[in-house]
Amino acid sequence: MVTWKNEDFLSAQIKFVWENEEAYKQAGLSEENSHLFGGEFSQLFHTVKDNQFMIFAGMGKAEKLDGRKFKNIVAKSSRTLTSFNIKEFSIDISALTDVYKEKAYFDVVAGVELGLYTYKGVHQENEEKDYTVYVVDSNFSKEQSSELIRKAKNITDGMILTRDWINTPGNMLTPEIFANDLNNKLTQAGCEVTVYNERQLAEMGAGALLAVGESSDHKPRLVVMKYMGNPNSDKVYGYVGKGVTVDTGGYSLKNSAGLMYTKGDMGGAAAVAGAIYAIAKNNLKVNVVAVVPTCENRLSNQSRIPGDVIKSMNGKTIEILNTDAEGRLILADALTYAVRQEKVTHIVDVATLTGAVVGALGTVAAGCMTNDEEYLSEFYAAAKEAGERYWQLPLFEEYEEALKSKVADIKNTGNGNAGTIAAALFLREFVEETPWIHLDIAGTSQTEAPSNDYHCFGGTGFATPSLYFLAEAHQDI
Repeated sequence: MVTWKNEDFLSAQIKFVWENEEAYKQAGLSEENSHLFGGEFSQLFHTVKDNQFMIFAGMGKAEKLDGRKFKNIVAKSSRTLTSFNIKEFSIDISALTDVYKEKAYFDVVAGVELGLYTYKGVHQENEEKDYTVYVVDSNFSKEQSSELIRKAKNITDGMILTRDWINTPGNMLTPEIFANDLNNKLTQAGCEVTVYNERQLAEMGAGALLAVGESSDHKPRLVVMKYMGNPNSDKVYGYVGKGVTVDTGGYSLKNSAGLMYTKGDMGGAAAVAGAIYAIAKNNLKVNVVAVVPTCENRLSNQSRIPGDVIKSMNGKTIEILNTDAEGRLILADALTYAVRQEKVTHIVDVATLTGAVVGALGTVAAGCMTNDEEYLSEFYAAAKEAGERYWQLPLFEEYEEALKSKVADIKNTGNGNAGTIAAALFLREFVEETPWIHLDIAGTSQTEAPSNDYHCFGGTGFATPSLYFLAEAHQDI
């Protein structure tokens, strides 16, 4: 846990320095030792100066810095300092707010908190590490600084919630448990939450969600979280997240490697829930409805078999040719619910949907597809502010042929090629005329080998801040 204060602390400090010929002087070095520190990006120099333990962190050139690099150097310097068993320290961010103004606060707070994050786990003994961080900023008053810290911490708390949910073992986060936790945390944040059980889902005609969820003794749920921050606006932004808490693949059974860490297949649901949590905590003047279909995909006597045909909530019949392509099935009903019942005017769905996107983009960027280029450009601006990377894939009409079925309206897999695109085209069938963005975060939602200093083994919190900043940009002030 990190406690934030905006006052001086004299024992230990991190100070950020831009790359220039005079950088070594800020670190108290002589010209003979200038080679030890020049402010290059990610360069650290630590020393004791005036009885204060100091870490000087190089930020490189301002024009080359982005949100990802920003959080990286903040996380790296914080971890380095705490590796000396220092639990209280100050950060002088004046050099950063000189350039980035109030926007610097999110990357500073997120860099520290995400860099020091560890999942508590279920060890017999857990050591809770508490830190106190003092912010020094000559560009904003203490009152302004406190408010900017509060806002940034709420966004970061949403990302930490996202990480915690992804990291929780599947047997400890069944659909019922996940739905109850969403209900508790989002209600406390100021959202109106409704949880629909399997009987109510049957009454709604949610045949696609039930077709997957019936395979388990832990029955499916549909969780609807509403934050209506601007009742005078007729715009309602829908966030829909895939919430498969355990995914064996069903009869299209995964191999042993594929079964490892399938608990993270609810990363999309965790991301949208973390985003609406931050939106509500920061009292944004915008209307957002988050819809989470959550279930398990298991192999049992109730599991669907390849070749089965089901009927979705919007009436379309679906031929199931791969039971491991289950995420798009549950999203189909959730998208229909968001469009028809909640009357959302814009929609983003988020899912750990395809292995194909990992093959295409690796763990560096998520795939995105859309039916509305203007809406996507707004999302790109939000993602830039969040420091996240997305890459657009095309939805050319030639790809649509692969989803045509001889026995139903549509089939749930393509022809084996362009799998990420085929999945998006399937989902597009259920958004009707609503402006829509699909985010495939299969490669970025969690990591086994962190490539960023603010990541660790497990969930990353990816997509949560982009969704938050998208909502922030849509405020009616």
